[in-house]
Amino acid sequence: MSYGDIIFYTYPGASVPHHVVIYLGGDKILQAPETGQNVGDGTLSEFTGQSATVRRVG
Repeated sequence: MSYGDIIFYTYPGASVPHHVVIYLGGDKILQAPETGQNVGDGTLSEFTGQSATVRRVG
């Protein structure tokens, strides 16, 4: 992955993503945890066990 990649997370067995984040490098991501909450940082490890689809923009 590269800085700025978009990552879509899907629960096991689900067919559509439930969460989208922006990769910042290392284990860091930029995300809004829930609708209406402020955007902040997080970690990739928060989504261990979920399927991740990565897309590069640009």
